[in-house]
Amino acid sequence: MKSSPPERIPKPARVTGLAHLLAAQSYSLSGFRRLWRETAFRHEIILFIAALAWCCFLAVPVVEYAVLTGLFFLLVSVEALNTAIECIVDQVSPDWAEFAKDAKDLCSLAVMGVLLAIGLFLAVITANQLLGFDLAQNGQRFRQRHDMCLFDGRVRFRHSHHINPIKGSYAHPVS
Repeated sequence: MKSSPPERIPKPARVTGLAHLLAAQSYSLSGFRRLWRETAFRHEIILFIAALAWCCFLAVPVVEYAVLTGLFFLLVSVEALNTAIECIVDQVSPDWAEFAKDAKDLCSLAVMGVLLAIGLFLAVITANQLLGFDLAQNGQRFRQRHDMCLFDGRVRFRHSHHINPIKGSYAHPVS
């Protein structure tokens, strides 16, 4: 016995103007509800809440909260794309296929990349707050000790210990 093809649902009419903005908001909320069904997304929400709590504990500046929130929104976006691609792949290829595995693995890699960026950011702000390690200050100290200059198109370093404190000039010419 042959099964009948699925019933075709007509495409909705195109919406413009203010109605388009309301429709777009509705579509985004539907996407969020769909994403909420993903266990990984719920784990990422917990990760974000834990990261915010960690930042509160460290008493980080407001700009670091903003960066963390931006990274989280990036994670949500990549996770949404990951879920969308997985839905399409599952529909196109219900059986196992190499291209389907590759597509899902690449999406997983994209999500992991954002998670690693968040982890690196948290590690840097933790080192900055708890250990007193400030990348910006250390970089400034490096530039002061190793003043870079250009002579004849070649980069040379002038070391601060070569400065004559009396004359305020270099004791040895850079060659």
